[in-house]
Amino acid sequence: MTDANYPGVVAAIKDVAEHCRNLGLEFWFETGQETPVTLLRTIERVGTGNLGINLDPANLISMARATRSMRWTCSASTCATST
Repeated sequence: MTDANYPGVVAAIKDVAEHCRNLGLEFWFETGQETPVTLLRTIERVGTGNLGINLDPANLISMARATRSMRWTCSASTCATST
């Protein structure tokens, strides 16, 4: 990531996600300004196992982040993208 604040954001998300995990809770992101790839990378970097994405297709469309070449692969509990 090129944003100098990104490592601090990941650390802050990890702190919150660990607290949620200790309470038996999940922590979900809503799609918006971030690209699907950025969300997935953030989830992987945080690595607490209790993160997810609340898919809001209206946000993806309005922010022009979804492309026809992007493919979603979903299981019962996770989704991933590929191009």
